[in-house]
Amino acid sequence: MEQHIHIHIHNDDQHQIILKLNSIMGTLKDIQDQNTALIAAVAEEDTVIDSAVTLINGFATTLQAIKDQLAAAIASNDPVAMGAVADSLSNTITDVTARKDALAAAVSANTPSA
Repeated sequence: MEQHIHIHIHNDDQHQIILKLNSIMGTLKDIQDQNTALIAAVAEEDTVIDSAVTLINGFATTLQAIKDQLAAAIASNDPVAMGAVADSLSNTITDVTARKDALAAAVSANTPSA
């Protein structure tokens, strides 16, 4: 006994398949766009984090330089050099405060509320 199976696709079926494929392709495009936006957002966040790390490392370097300057001024018992260290500390405190405030404002502005 021989059996034959015949499949016939009606134009209506093809039209429905094409509509579904178009819908899938549209969804896929939306997912790709969202993924591209996410990659850009992560890259931007990484840049901000790297900038904050650089800023913090810069403070450490500046404070070490002031410490070395102070040690030299004390060793030489030079009141002018000690005054320069005091001025340098004052300027650094002002700079650190301004940058801390700017960083805190940026973090606060870009942190989603709970």
